[in-house]
Amino acid sequence: MNATAAPSRSLLLAAAVGVSLGSAFAPSTAEAQPYVDFQQAQDAWARGEYDAVVRLLEPLVGGEIPSRVIRGDRVLVRESRKYLGAAYVLTGEDEHGAEQFEALLRAEGDEMDDYRLEAAVFPSEVHSVFDEVRTRLVRERHERRDELERRREQEEERRRAALLELVDLAQYDEVTLEHDPLLAWVPFGAGQFQNGNEGLGWFFGVAEAATLTLSAASLSTYAALQDLRYCPLGTTCGAGRPSNGLVSAFAGLTWGLGGAFVALAVVGIVEAHLSFVPSHTERREREVPDSILQDLELAAGPGGLTATLTFW
Repeated sequence: MNATAAPSRSLLLAAAVGVSLGSAFAPSTAEAQPYVDFQQAQDAWARGEYDAVVRLLEPLVGGEIPSRVIRGDRVLVRESRKYLGAAYVLTGEDEHGAEQFEALLRAEGDEMDDYRLEAAVFPSEVHSVFDEVRTRLVRERHERRDELERRREQEEERRRAALLELVDLAQYDEVTLEHDPLLAWVPFGAGQFQNGNEGLGWFFGVAEAATLTLSAASLSTYAALQDLRYCPLGTTCGAGRPSNGLVSAFAGLTWGLGGAFVALAVVGIVEAHLSFVPSHTERREREVPDSILQDLELAAGPGGLTATLTFW
């Protein structure tokens, strides 16, 4: 296993360039020990002693949070996690190896999509575990991004709907109108219209107007027939003299239509008093300036206001 898995010394030294540069300025006190441990871990890796790699690097990055002594050295943390994760896999602890690779990739942020292990340094079984973790994290990140975008669009739609409702409310002004009790005494549905009962108001208005008009027309016809019925003194009535029955019929029609008008007027007045309300509220439309609609990205259409959704 050591002969096939262990890379050449030159490749290992190339992978440790970043760490060596960081350690060149490290103090020679106890703070330099992490860099020494990492160098020893690389030497153990070259010899295929993966248990020794685990033993040396676990104190540095074995937990979710790196050791305090190397927390500020991003390169050392990344390289330590990389080798510790690989050593875990090669010692049969794939789960711990996956945890190290996940911590390494999360630290890379948006660059995790393109992050790869060195093909010449790490064997295929390490790449397999690493690629599986990277694929899962990239998928989860894309799913979270899509979910955030979906929620943001929904929130934007709710905001636009609220703006539409707000502007729609601003287009109308509610006015309270006080009612006059004297208007309830006026026929032709005036009291009903004042009370807001337009249907009943139209009924009384049309019915009373019709009966009154027909009654007046019948009265005019009756009066004309009466003139033709009696001959002036000294004249002879011709054959066109109306009969008494016809004159009586128009007399009865006139009285009937007049009575119907009076009855409808009385019923309408009584109903207006019984249903009287002291006031009612009306919504009156008012114009919203175009400049406000433009600022809110709204537009006036045939059916009212519409929103132009713009996502950024």
